[in-house]
This record gives sequence, structure tokens and C-alpha cells, in this order.
Amino acid sequence: MFKYMLSMALTIPVFVFAAPKQFENVTTMMDEYNDYPSDFGAFKVLKEKPLSIQISPKVMNGDSEESIINASNKAAVYGAYRILLQTPNDSVAIKVIPLSINMQTMNKEYLEAYKFSFKINRVQAMALAKKNSGISKTNLLIGEDGYEWNGKFKECCFTDTGTPGLNQFVKDLTHQK
Repeated sequence: MFKYMLSMALTIPVFVFAAPKQFENVTTMMDEYNDYPSDFGAFKVLKEKPLSIQISPKVMNGDSEESIINASNKAAVYGAYRILLQTPNDSVAIKVIPLSINMQTMNKEYLEAYKFSFKINRVQAMALAKKNSGISKTNLLIGEDGYEWNGKFKECCFTDTGTPGLNQFVKDLTHQK
């Protein structure tokens, strides 16, 4: 009987959502993920306390305005939610400014015309995520792998496939009081 119960227990699927990996500080996190490499100029800590950062999505010289805006909006969500979910920071000021790369000359240029800034805290970010994705727990915003966004959050707030979609979500994100 015990063997039967043990074998039944081992065949029942268990779904465990661990909290996203925590980092001591934002620089350590950004260096580990390397999505916006600081040595390339795609990430900078402007001020430690209160935390203020610059995140610069890499775009190619000649990219469409739509592509530049899309990359900038993804960087805004990435910066805000990674920092607030995976570091001890309760709030962050973020400056988003795309970094254009000319592949022929390898010259880089910050695109000032597309720059925007905002401040957000953890409570505001979670309220916005809950409103738009229905997810109210920080450990559910990032998928089981600890890196990818949860499907529901990704769909509504990191792409334009869901409601409200990336563009509207970033408008809401950047207008927090």
C-alpha cells in the first residue's frame, strides 16, 4: 500500500512558482542579464539614492519611428519591473533614450528626440500590473525560468497582442503620480 501511495505521489504534477531571482543591486542584475550592457552605453546608474537609471535600447540607424518607440517602450517596462521585482529598490527614476547604431561605421548616437523619463514605485507597478494582467503577486510576473515574463503579463504589458498593449501600458506606466 505504501509503495502504491508513494508512486501516486510522484506522478502528481506540482507547479511551484518561485520568487524571481533577487540581486543585491541593479548593476549586478543588469550585468548578469546583459540585455542592456553598460559597457556599450545601454545602461547607466545616474544616481544611487534615490535610484535613478538610464536605459537605452539598441536600435539600428535608419530604423522606423515605430521600431524605435517599440524598443523604447520595452526598455521602460524591462527597467521598471526588473528593478522593482528583483532588487531591494522600492522605487526608481528611469530615463529611456534609444541608442542608434550605424552598422557600417559602428558609430553610436543617443536619439534625444525619443527620450522620456518617469518615476515609479513597487506599489504603483504592482497595481498597474494587476489592473492590466490580473496578476497581483510579484512572483507570478516572471515565468518559472526566472527570466522570461509570465505569459499573461507579457501579452498585455510587454507586447501589443493583448489589452491594453505595450504602448498604452507604457503611457500608464509613465504617468504614475
